[in-house]
Amino acid sequence: MKQSIQWVRSVIFLGLIYFNLMVVGIVFLPWALVSRSGAFAAAHTWCRSTMWLAGWMVGIKTEVRGTPPTGEVIVAAKHQSFLDIIMIYASLPRGKFIMKKELIYTPVIGIYGLRMGCVPVDRGKRGAAIRKMVAQVVAVADHPSRKIPERFHGRTRKCGRNAIRRIAGRVWILRPPKMIRLVQNPLHPESAFVDEDALVVGDDLDELGVPDGYKRVRLILPVGSELRPQNWQVVRRTAVFELPPQLDLCPNAVLVQPAGWAAWFEAHWEYYLDCHSDNPPARPVDLRRAFGEAIEDGTAAFIGSGFASLRGMKAGVSEVGWIGGNKAEVEEGIRWCRAKAHEIGAKSVRFDADDTDPFLWSALHKLADPIEVFETFDLS
Repeated sequence: MKQSIQWVRSVIFLGLIYFNLMVVGIVFLPWALVSRSGAFAAAHTWCRSTMWLAGWMVGIKTEVRGTPPTGEVIVAAKHQSFLDIIMIYASLPRGKFIMKKELIYTPVIGIYGLRMGCVPVDRGKRGAAIRKMVAQVVAVADHPSRKIPERFHGRTRKCGRNAIRRIAGRVWILRPPKMIRLVQNPLHPESAFVDEDALVVGDDLDELGVPDGYKRVRLILPVGSELRPQNWQVVRRTAVFELPPQLDLCPNAVLVQPAGWAAWFEAHWEYYLDCHSDNPPARPVDLRRAFGEAIEDGTAAFIGSGFASLRGMKAGVSEVGWIGGNKAEVEEGIRWCRAKAHEIGAKSVRFDADDTDPFLWSALHKLADPIEVFETFDLS
């Protein structure tokens, strides 16, 4: 019942904000046509009224921390929803957006965007669009000759970063501080996982809580990361090794035949279950689809009662899939992977080892130092 009421309130909210867009657009239009100040005033009125409605009607609270810029800067924001556009614009005195050209023909938004000096771009033209965008942004700037010292916060894509450098010196990369993205893994239905690729410096992971319906949140970061949370528990370390291919004798290795795949994946499932006892997985309906879609015939073997596999090769690096068994079987599994990589012409072989698998962890550390080490953090 509660969800139904919230759904109805959300629909009413959406209707109201678009109705309000038309009202504000019509009321402010005469002023906007004779002065850009009228266009800016209309945009601020609509954005602030929308944020107030969001808090009052549907419980979406917004917060701006710090002092927003007032001069000629580029705000390179992480665009996640329509709400971040509204929040940013409400905080800036005379904002101008870089927008896709199709929005020019949108009622109200198009005419106000042009009056405010927003820059329409054809995103399909890539390099040409960036060059045109640079020229237009400089042309519509209130103070185009002002030079501001360069400063970057966070990360941007390379092409976008270069375009920004050509537009102005100073860049603000803004992002809602609590907008940390969580993802699901069907293998671990009781856990939510932080999307570490979406994190930026300044995210406070220690303010994150466990969402309803989950028992824990997991996060993987490189050792020494400045994003490292203080109040989470480290439950696993994963080391990445790169070894040269090497011919070797593996007397106990038997290639998996078509009739043996079910047993091979069953052995792997038991190994995976044992290594992830702190985060119990749910058994997949199709083990091959969950664990072995990249493993082709001839790149997996039984090593006694254990197993080993290669997942494929990219840029000359052969990636090891899974190695399991007792101490001797794991060591032979490593040799088999290196020999198989030599056979297919790989330049190097990459292994991942968790410290929850002591045999593989120890055997690989005896052969080389890891090239990378990651930590898995748990919040429960």
